[in-house]
Amino acid sequence: MPRVVKKTNSSKVAKSPIQVKSKSTGPDPSLSLSLTPKSPSTAKLAKPSEVPAPRKLKAGSKQAQVIALLHKPQGVSLTELMHATSWQAHSVRGFLSGTIKKKLNLNLISQKINGAQVYRIGADD
Repeated sequence: MPRVVKKTNSSKVAKSPIQVKSKSTGPDPSLSLSLTPKSPSTAKLAKPSEVPAPRKLKAGSKQAQVIALLHKPQGVSLTELMHATSWQAHSVRGFLSGTIKKKLNLNLISQKINGAQVYRIGADD
């Protein structure tokens, strides 16, 4: 038996009021990227007097808890830091590397004692 295909009249189809942008011949100038570096005269340079003061820790925050644990002379293991913060191991290590060492510029000492990694904040050398 042959298939019957109904054709719809396109003039009866309701058209939505969508605005169509006209085609441009080139890329949108508002989206252009500059691949040339800014010259030092136009780049904002930090003045020595504008160096921000160190931030104060919020009492009871996880950051304050970790720093308090790291100040113990015997140090603290990764497992202890994980339990204290409820973070996973990679998050604790990222915090130690990114925040403690880089942002706060504290002297983080890492030692392997009895097969476990132990971290502590040492005196500045």
